[in-house]
Amino acid sequence: MITFSVVETRYTTNPDGSPLRITLVLWNATKTYENIIGTIGPRGTVISPDYTPADIAYSATTEADLDAWILDLEDEADIEAQLDAAITELAVPQNGEGIPWQDSYDAWAINVNYVVGDIRIYKGLGYEVIEAHTSQALWTPPAAPTLWEDYAPPVPAPESIPSDWFQPTAETPQYPVDAIVLHAGHKWSSDVADNMLEPGVGQWTDMGVYP
Repeated sequence: MITFSVVETRYTTNPDGSPLRITLVLWNATKTYENIIGTIGPRGTVISPDYTPADIAYSATTEADLDAWILDLEDEADIEAQLDAAITELAVPQNGEGIPWQDSYDAWAINVNYVVGDIRIYKGLGYEVIEAHTSQALWTPPAAPTLWEDYAPPVPAPESIPSDWFQPTAETPQYPVDAIVLHAGHKWSSDVADNMLEPGVGQWTDMGVYP
């Protein structure tokens, strides 16, 4: 399941005073598989003034409308493929080249003095000491919940994928200071507020080749 959350909406008034039209939606897409969450975003969707839902007045706009517009204008299959790739990458063991993270810790044993924070492996699962003790045969980690708690290494948060730069106009949002965009194969950071210049021309800091 893909969940879209609208981060920001921008509206303009037509020169003739006709109803407000949405011109840009910034959004994130997330997908959860078991306990792993893949995220892409923030990304921008520009909605053409002649696109029928854009004629809906601001007061009548709902978040569901925005989600529907995004799905209509974006390739949903491509979005889900990106999310699946992010989840697959996160699911790879983090402690080395294909080495299970469990191999980074010693196995639980009896007659050992354990201190709070020690991590041991028992029958393939990780456990962390929450009370100092000397281990005994009957105090295996799953049998002694007052001494041990389940442990698994934290999953790092995925890096947000910057949006491609587009040329702002007087009627569309300009880039704020510290906005991150992609342009000409590089990642750029805006040096000023209300930035309308093209990256590489001025008022942007080149953060290097991306990815």
